[in-house]
Amino acid sequence: GGAGGEMRTLVIFFDEVNTCNSMGLFKEIVCDRQVEGKPLPPNIKIIAACNPYRLRTTKSLYGGEEMAGLVFEHHVAGQSENVGSGIKDPLRNLVYRVHPLPESMIDHIFDFGSLSSETERLYIMAMLKKQLGNYNEEEEEETNNTPGVFAYTYQRMTPFEELVDVFTDLVCAAQECIRDLYGGERSSASLRDVRRCVDIFKWFGEHFHKNKEIYE
Repeated sequence: GGAGGEMRTLVIFFDEVNTCNSMGLFKEIVCDRQVEGKPLPPNIKIIAACNPYRLRTTKSLYGGEEMAGLVFEHHVAGQSENVGSGIKDPLRNLVYRVHPLPESMIDHIFDFGSLSSETERLYIMAMLKKQLGNYNEEEEEETNNTPGVFAYTYQRMTPFEELVDVFTDLVCAAQECIRDLYGGERSSASLRDVRRCVDIFKWFGEHFHKNKEIYE
């Protein structure tokens, strides 16, 4: 409880709710505001996120998606017997392995769509600035005064800003390259890949810094 006996609002977030096969339970929580018939307290607010139910337009870059997994039916060339349980995978042709949402949940959905290339670039640049902050040794922004009849001041990019700018261009180009290889599928590359890229970059940077005498 809060001051004066008031109950504080508690927000509960469920991520990727349609990746599990308990959609009936989430429908009850989100739409009916109850769990197994018991009403939720009024101070609890529910927010849920789900992945889109979308069919694949192309196969994997390396092929063999139909052979992934250990449970479902696999047909091996030259063999008449199935490998696995013989059960066909109902989610094999989906971009995300998700289950259909109950119709009563459809009215609660807000489609955010996907990031535009320009917006994604802003996110990537912000991530790089934050994660590569240790490489920023510039305390003050550098400026140059150019003499002339009308003297003016322009701001020059610091080495760190130039690193972030070039790194951002490279990451954006890599993201679009992967999407082109997958037939324009936006979900084939995400901001999670940016984080992994920076982690690898930092590891190599620290590795070569610690062992610079070996490589000189």
